[in-house]
Amino acid sequence: MISIGLDETLFIQLFFLIVVIIMAKFLFLNPIGKTIDARNEKINSLKSTADNQLQSVEDSKKAYEEQLQAVRAETSAYQIKMQDEASKEVDAIISAAKAEIAKTTESARSELNKSREEASATLKKEVSEISEMIYKTVSGNIA
Repeated sequence: MISIGLDETLFIQLFFLIVVIIMAKFLFLNPIGKTIDARNEKINSLKSTADNQLQSVEDSKKAYEEQLQAVRAETSAYQIKMQDEASKEVDAIISAAKAEIAKTTESARSELNKSREEASATLKKEVSEISEMIYKTVSGNIA
């Protein structure tokens, strides 16, 4: 039969096991824990930086949209102003054209009236001459 004896080798092995665990703790577990802690700190730092940059981007976007809205409003106002000015210019051109047409029409009427009066005067003169010729012809034949 095999008997298990508790001799000093068991204590030596337990001692070495404890030494190995302590060495593993100092050589592997503590540096790994420090590395994990450092990595977690770096991740938190980067996350904080990313959050700050995201906030900055959102602020920039908001400012950009406000500027864009202001520019659109300014552009709209400028277009309305330019349309008003163009409308005024068109009205001025139309008024000038109407005045020119009225002036030309009046001038043409005046010339037409003058020509009519001259024609009337010429016709009256010719009527007078023709009547005189007719009278002379008729009276010369009678007398």
